[in-house]
Amino acid sequence: MSSDDDKILDEERIEIAEEGKFESTQTIERDSSSIEIKKIPVCDYCGKKLGDDFSICKIQRCKRKLCSKCSIQDFRNQTICPFDLRTIHPWSRPTFKIALLVANCIDNEGVIHKITRIPKKEVKEKLIFLEEYGYVDRHNFWGYCISEIGLEAIHAWSQLFGGTSDMI
Repeated sequence: MSSDDDKILDEERIEIAEEGKFESTQTIERDSSSIEIKKIPVCDYCGKKLGDDFSICKIQRCKRKLCSKCSIQDFRNQTICPFDLRTIHPWSRPTFKIALLVANCIDNEGVIHKITRIPKKEVKEKLIFLEEYGYVDRHNFWGYCISEIGLEAIHAWSQLFGGTSDMI
């Protein structure tokens, strides 16, 4: 008859903690041996192992763990994840580029195409999208102007897209 003291740790495994879960250790008992499974927390967006400087998404009941590169800070006084940002402001990288140019008073489709290399047809479609959803306002005399909601979206998306080489 074997006692708990006689059990041997047969195997140790390291696994990634599920989305929204933190570090934990679980032991699975078998006859006279056991398996210890240690779950390590990673960023629920990029998969990078989390250190001490991580955030939790505060929108709705998301609770995703985020590394410092993937968290969007100060979005309506909260920290949110890119998944929730896409739900609130459904932008792509080209949309961000175009909105950023409009915010800097560059709203001519041809000029935007030359700067970004985004096809002219797509530039026009993105400008229409931005106007329809209130990110930009169109004035007959001035052309496009960025709106407050557009500025909010630019601020949020710049935390993800702003430091990349194609944005500089």
